Amino acid sequence: MSFDPVEEHQAGLLCEQGFMKERYSEKLDDLVRVFTPKGIDVVKEILKDPNYQETFKQMLYDELKDFPREEQAGILNEIHGMLNGNC
Repeated sequence: MSFDPVEEHQAGLLCEQGFMKERYSEKLDDLVRVFTPKGIDVVKEILKDPNYQETFKQMLYDELKDFPREEQAGILNEIHGMLNGNC
């Protein structure tokens, strides 16, 4: 995993504005960011646009392509649950 200052800045702004929060994962031995309910609501609104749906799918693919299949499935299930209010 490489450090991207622009990506880190953007994520920091999302956390600062209450759209995401950071937590430490012992399993990953790293900070992980998750959407807050406020952030999930914004993502749901954005994903109503078909163009953003495609962009979101491509982002997911790019982020998950190097993960093992079972981890990919777990992450996708977690995202699906968040977007459907199941978490």
